[in-house]
Amino acid sequence: MYAVFQQMTDANPDPEIERKNVTHKHFIDALSDALVALGGDPQSASNFSSVEEGAPDEAIFQNKFAALSLGQLKDDEDDGGSSEDDDHPTQTRTRKKKAGRGKKGKRSRRSKKKPASGSTEKPAIAEVPVESYRIIEDKDGLISDYLLAVYAVAGEWADLRSFTQDLWREVAYDGLNGAVAAALNSIAVSMVKQTCIAVFADFPGHESYDTIMQTITKGDREKAQTQFSMRLYRVSDCGQAEKVQERYIDVKEQLWVHAYDDLLTFVLDFQKNRTGKPTKALQLQLNRWSPEFDLQRATNEERVSWRRLYTISRLYDLVNVFSSVVVQQNNLEGEHHVYEDVDWSTTGPWGHRRRIFGLEEFAGDITALAMQKSSTDVRRKILPTMFFNYNAFPRRDVDRFLDRNHLRAGHGFIKAVNLLRLLLQKDANAKQDPNHHAGYFGIFDEIKSDFANWLGESLYRNGLATIPPSRFSRHNSNGLWEYSPLLCAAGLVEGLIINQRMIMHLWDNISEPAFGLHLHNMLVKKKYLKKEVGILHLFQVLYQDSFFPGGVPTDDFHGAFLARTEQFDNSPARERERLKKIKGTKDIHRLMDLELNNFFRERSTLLAYYDANWVPEQIPDSVIRMPSYLYVLRLRGTEREIDPATGEKRLKQTELVKRAKARGQTDAELLDEASDATPIFAPSEGAEEAAKRLVTDTDLKEFKAREMRNPYRVSELKDRGQLQGRALLEVLRLDIFADVCGRDPMSSLNYVWFTCYLLILFGKIEDQLREARNPLWVQMYQLTSPRFRHHSRLSMLMAAMANDNKEALEICAKIFDTFRVGAKSCIFWEDLRMEDGLKPQRDKDDIPDGQCSVM
Repeated sequence: MYAVFQQMTDANPDPEIERKNVTHKHFIDALSDALVALGGDPQSASNFSSVEEGAPDEAIFQNKFAALSLGQLKDDEDDGGSSEDDDHPTQTRTRKKKAGRGKKGKRSRRSKKKPASGSTEKPAIAEVPVESYRIIEDKDGLISDYLLAVYAVAGEWADLRSFTQDLWREVAYDGLNGAVAAALNSIAVSMVKQTCIAVFADFPGHESYDTIMQTITKGDREKAQTQFSMRLYRVSDCGQAEKVQERYIDVKEQLWVHAYDDLLTFVLDFQKNRTGKPTKALQLQLNRWSPEFDLQRATNEERVSWRRLYTISRLYDLVNVFSSVVVQQNNLEGEHHVYEDVDWSTTGPWGHRRRIFGLEEFAGDITALAMQKSSTDVRRKILPTMFFNYNAFPRRDVDRFLDRNHLRAGHGFIKAVNLLRLLLQKDANAKQDPNHHAGYFGIFDEIKSDFANWLGESLYRNGLATIPPSRFSRHNSNGLWEYSPLLCAAGLVEGLIINQRMIMHLWDNISEPAFGLHLHNMLVKKKYLKKEVGILHLFQVLYQDSFFPGGVPTDDFHGAFLARTEQFDNSPARERERLKKIKGTKDIHRLMDLELNNFFRERSTLLAYYDANWVPEQIPDSVIRMPSYLYVLRLRGTEREIDPATGEKRLKQTELVKRAKARGQTDAELLDEASDATPIFAPSEGAEEAAKRLVTDTDLKEFKAREMRNPYRVSELKDRGQLQGRALLEVLRLDIFADVCGRDPMSSLNYVWFTCYLLILFGKIEDQLREARNPLWVQMYQLTSPRFRHHSRLSMLMAAMANDNKEALEICAKIFDTFRVGAKSCIFWEDLRMEDGLKPQRDKDDIPDGQCSVM
């Protein structure tokens, strides 16, 4: 195979490669002599290349470090024959050195076994982990460990970048909900962040994007454009290699060099005056940008230039809006905040004053860079994760969520909040306590105001005092959102999460939601209702653990509701714990953390990932949705143990396993589930429908949930069959799709509007009981002192439930039947998508004639 390599280099002469080839060949010969001196068999060393005999022709990828591929340890022999001109000597050198070290480490054991066995052992190289390599480049002085780390990280970037770009294309052209793409984008960012933390922990001070890129390109980005390519070779039976095709990889595009240059240009220009205005020289360039530019007819250079102007303009708007709170405090209030010393993070003193939703962490990082003094070198502070937030797509789904113009009655968040406020005030007045719900009014008003003014549209479009106008104002005064729509989708995700938090907190302190579902269940079971009310049955299925912690009752309905109510913990100890958790914070997410609730702690998929900082491994077992693909992956990654009582093998009794057993599964069933591809579902009413949310995927059979690990030990992960990177995102996509717009639509529900619906129902029931002069109504409202009417509604209907008051229950059933509402009338979108959410994939054999499957 060395002869084949020589033929390739002859066809592509390069002085540097030829110089290295000579030294590498000398190194190979020296290692061979050392092998003989140490008692090794030169013939076995020569067998490295003979393994490849008879192997099919395959593509050869030109990459100086392809020989150090981290995912092909067990196929090293094949890779050696398909590497490019300048990597074959490196690969051979690596093998020889590792073989020598491996042999040295196990010499006595091998020498004892070899005479006793006539079998041929695998080369020692196969037993040595990749991370043990210690190869030093000559004059460049780069240790191999860092190179391995850099290439592992860069490889993950490129793969995840391709995945997220495909998502945005689906959003723009295939109607995929933007929240799905934004959530997966956030998970991809967390993956890169976790990888960088794990990899560069051994290389402190070398984790910046600039250092990584200098390493990959050896300080010459232009030259690197012609150093990475894909080559397709045809190798004849006699070993003759013929190059068929070659294509250079656009390193600058694949590894975000353009994005880095744009960000650096912006930061350096912003630092010159820190007024939020570009310098005159840059402003002349930015004024040339136009949204009407025909990108299809443009050259690559023109597209890159157009994108550069757009990116810088967008960053100016982003920083100006995000920093406006502090800047205006200085300019209007006469305060003296030193910009470079301000904590711009989401947990800082200004984090609760939202001006950006969804990308506040990214905006805080960029603002912190831009606000440094001009003498500060920011290159070492720019991290790779910043570049995943440079995408764009329409703001369509944000408009559907808020419905500012009230185009769809009963669907938009803003109008629903207005109605809920009126209904709660009416309820407080009926209880002769006008301030009964006053604590929520301030929260509702603040959230509604923030959404109306800073989500999808911004007050910035009309100008902010002392803040420079939008860089896009020549074309669209709302350009920050219209032209930067990753902000829209990320903001939409946060909006959906706040929507759930706000109402779960309210539901934990009012009785109507829980009692409404218990009453509905009783009316159905006792045949007062011929069929379920769609929207109520949907919430019963999605939030069964919250509404019916002991299971959906079939009798003793009054007792079941009382048992749930008795779980309310208002002890001083719990109140102290709650106050301790929220002490000193003004952040809405911490103030309304579902862990502080007594009853409503179930999270949607989006909320579970948000609370785990978008790291799947950090989602607790207690939060994982059942059923879901994450549940399947986590279950199959659970350790096995021996049951001390029976001596049988079972899954370790984790919280997730205990939850599954509480739903009726046995240890044997769970062990079987963890070993095959058949999903487990709760044996309760509605489980059949819920089961359809999961598609049986035989590919999941061999995979486990990813653990926290050293990201460049890919060979180890491959052996264990663990999902990672793009493969993991493809699976998690199914859960997120189902949650946002599919068959498990917890995040798509307008919880505010549903709360209004329940309050209206109970109001109608009270009116009907009053008109009928029902004895229960008379007892509660005419024979009871007004001071004790805070819970008259609940007490009246609980008495009807306990005594099986036929007249009262028939009135309730009539109101439920008259005001039937289907599930789809309570979602933000026009419809739910019943497909599984898998991305359509073309058959591997479906390749146009005359095109190479590799190229």
